[in-house]
Amino acid sequence: CTSAPKPEFILSSDAVRAASTARFLLQALGIEPEFLSFDHGLYHASPPNIVAAARALPESITTAAIVGHNPGMTYAANDLVDNLDLDNLPTCGIVGIEFTAKRWQDLDTGALSYFDFPKNQEGPLLMNPGSA
Repeated sequence: CTSAPKPEFILSSDAVRAASTARFLLQALGIEPEFLSFDHGLYHASPPNIVAAARALPESITTAAIVGHNPGMTYAANDLVDNLDLDNLPTCGIVGIEFTAKRWQDLDTGALSYFDFPKNQEGPLLMNPGSA
């Protein structure tokens, strides 16, 4: 969907399916290969580890995608988005979060800007479509 902001950088677990998804995103979005990085620490990572990985992103990057695994990604989304209560982030689901922090290392909670998943019959939820 073209309504979501295009990430400049993709950080992914190095597990086979996550890496395959990350490579698909890279190609589908036309992102250069040097803007894909793999982190073994994202394999079945806890929410604090996912947040730590986000806080370590290069400051030159303003928009990033993290490809990981459940249940950590569901819990991290719930922790990072004010008033979000997902039971389960579906496979290949996307949660877009808009943060006010100016630096990745200062990342805290943010606002939901986008939520979609492949089997969604109702179309993507855009909370702030003007920012996308």
